[in-house]
Amino acid sequence: MVVLLSVAVSVCSGAEPMSCEECSLMAYSIGASASSDEGIQTELGVVLPAVCADAPAEENCEENLPIFWAAIAKTLFDPERGWFNPQFLCSDICLVKAAAREFGCEECAARLVPSLDAMTDEEVLVGVVADLQNGEFCQDFFSENLEKCTSALETVVPTALTAIGMSDRAWIPDFCASHDCV
Repeated sequence: MVVLLSVAVSVCSGAEPMSCEECSLMAYSIGASASSDEGIQTELGVVLPAVCADAPAEENCEENLPIFWAAIAKTLFDPERGWFNPQFLCSDICLVKAAAREFGCEECAARLVPSLDAMTDEEVLVGVVADLQNGEFCQDFFSENLEKCTSALETVVPTALTAIGMSDRAWIPDFCASHDCV
């Protein structure tokens, strides 16, 4: 879904790449986590204040955004087709056969950080909004109000992803450690 991400993701120089299998497992896991109910609630802690700060009172942002963001997050972070999809996050190393080995925690972080950084890139954000608007997202989740959904994507997605991309990344070492990095 997020084709632009493959351009935005890069591997830090000097870090030995993890295997395709290791990267794919990590990518699937973070996608599943980010699209889970618990992950969405955590994201809302960052997204809600960022998006609702300047929202008009009549929009009832704090009441309506959680439903809208849950639909966005489940689509955008879907482990099979979303932001952290191994096809994009691991494209550089899955082209090369690599022997399974222990991968370093620094390698894990080096793969996640550029993906999070891409959430603040204006060109990437424009592409994500366009993908959601031109796809079936609004029809699938908000068919009763397509125009409002399409319009809201232009504000919510860039603001929310930028807030997530700029948020505290203290969770990364624990996430990587949970995947047995060394």
